[in-house]
Amino acid sequence: MRIAVVPLYEALPDSSKKLLLDTAAAVAAVLQAQGHIAEIIDFNEKPGARLGGFQALFFGFSVPGLMGRIPESIRNKFLADAGSIAGKRAWVFVMKRLFANLRLELDALSFLEKEGAIIRNSFVLSGPGDAKALVERVQVAPS
Repeated sequence: MRIAVVPLYEALPDSSKKLLLDTAAAVAAVLQAQGHIAEIIDFNEKPGARLGGFQALFFGFSVPGLMGRIPESIRNKFLADAGSIAGKRAWVFVMKRLFANLRLELDALSFLEKEGAIIRNSFVLSGPGDAKALVERVQVAPS
């Protein structure tokens, strides 16, 4: 199965950005070990990338600030670049923060559901080690 791992972020400090990208890489590595074709699609590095050719999507979110809200610039950039994600199965991971983990997770779920994604599960992860442990237990099989 072809799966996209999509880290979504904006204006993060280098350490937080590296942690999110390392976690996305760990998720992709576990999915590849399960026999899937997993690609990391970073909309900050590859603007204009499309998600239409993927059967499943893993979204990772990390945002600056204390409020735990996804900035409108991420929403608009993603909507303009990604294409349709309606009807695609999606998993969401949110990087653990000091405050507002649940708010960011709920905002991410709401945003993706409004776009038509079918959310299968969501996680709050503290790093690549958590990603390996949790994604190994996720059943990503064609439905």
